[in-house]
Amino acid sequence: MLDFHRLRCFAEVARVGSITRAAEVLGMEQPALSRQVKLLEHETGLRLFHRNGRGVALTEQGVNVLNRVQRLLVEAESAERDINALRTSRAAAVRLGLQPSLSQALGAAVIQRLRSAAPPVRLRVVEAAGPQLLNLLQAQEIDLALGYGLPAHEHGFSICVQEDELCLIGAAGDPELRDAPFPLSRLETLRLILPSRGLRIRDVIDSVFAKGDIHLSADIEVDAIAPIKEIAAAGKGYSLLPYPIVHREVTAGRLAVAWFDGTQSKTPLVLVRGSRRSLNAREQAVLDAIATEAAALQRKPT
Repeated sequence: MLDFHRLRCFAEVARVGSITRAAEVLGMEQPALSRQVKLLEHETGLRLFHRNGRGVALTEQGVNVLNRVQRLLVEAESAERDINALRTSRAAAVRLGLQPSLSQALGAAVIQRLRSAAPPVRLRVVEAAGPQLLNLLQAQEIDLALGYGLPAHEHGFSICVQEDELCLIGAAGDPELRDAPFPLSRLETLRLILPSRGLRIRDVIDSVFAKGDIHLSADIEVDAIAPIKEIAAAGKGYSLLPYPIVHREVTAGRLAVAWFDGTQSKTPLVLVRGSRRSLNAREQAVLDAIATEAAALQRKPT
């Protein structure tokens, strides 16, 4: 097995192009550093450096080895930071950005699950609309963002946590919601209360139904999800939302839902990271907690 100290010595010599200068940076004696480089060449069976009067330069084989070593060292340093953080109770909190509707549906459950984890993971939840979440990621003010309709970050990556069904919601006991599946053509006859245009959730709703050549027209547009649910629960209209957002009210008997053909009414719940570096242990724990709690909010087969 390759020695990480030896790999760090090799990477530093390659960076400065001199064993003498690398020894000074690493706080080592020059003969000891030369021995580490020679041992690595012996272990790999490769000549890694050309020696010359000005110092050393990487061979073609050395360049290839350095590319791999640098990736290994980055991962090793990340793992070391994670392990050190887990040893202390002062580990930095993972900063998770949530769309407000998801914060209400998932935030408390995810925090509680992470508190009971071994070891516990500190989580700081930041509420913001979709465009603001992406701005916060860009400014490195949050580590992760969760939402519907979030595009991949330019310098990061996204993970689909699950696919959720869009459903039609109305007052509990409303006879209009008894048809299963609900005919898409009938949406045009309903008084719809929808999120305002420009919100990510509205973009998601419009794009899903546009696939069925259904172009929605709202009687009322609202900038927040909570008033939409209140109006629907009062029997003053209907709305279209991902089911996890209304799971609590449906379970409590305040709202009723009607389902569409599941193959054409699903939308991904996406976790976005602002860096291409792989998730560290604490971020992975957050993803696992989100996945567990979000799955509990999905529609159960009947």
